[in-house]
Formats: sequence, structure tokens, C-alpha cells
Amino acid sequence: MDLADIGFAGFGKYGFVLMATFDITSSGEFSMIGFGKNKSQFATDMLIGGFNRWHIDAMGSANVGESVINFFNNVNSPLRNTVGTGIKEGVKDE
Repeated sequence: MDLADIGFAGFGKYGFVLMATFDITSSGEFSMIGFGKNKSQFATDMLIGGFNRWHIDAMGSANVGESVINFFNNVNSPLRNTVGTGIKEGVKDE
């Protein structure tokens, strides 16, 4: 679990940029782009965060209700986190 993602989630529309820049694990391990976090991991986080932002904006502009948007985000969030974590682990030693 990346605690930085939780902490930066409330930083508005582009908080995903901060989420992609920093990682803080539950064991206290800290990394950021250039210091333990490589470009591939950063790019993976940016792609997932950017897609999530686009998805929320697209559903909002289609006048989809907030409860429906929250439902889909809650369903898709574990999948995004699992895929993102798997990709970042795969490119860890790059």
C-alpha cells in the first residue's frame, strides 16, 4: 500500500502528479522520482492517475450522478492498484 497516494488524494484535480512522484510504504520506506523510484514506476503511476482523472471527468461531463461515479471508482480502484503495483514491481530494478 502506498501511503503517499492516500495522503495526496485530497490535493485536487491534479493530485495524482504528487501521488506519482512519491511512494511511502506501510513499513516506512520512502522513495521519490530519482531517489529509489525509477522513471518507469513514475510513468506507470502517472498513466494510472491520469486515466483515473480522465475517467472521472468523462463521467462527470456525461452528467452521470456522483453516486454512480463513486461506485465505479470503488469497484475499479483495487484493480488499478493491483495492476499498478504489479507493473511497478516488475520495473523496480530497471
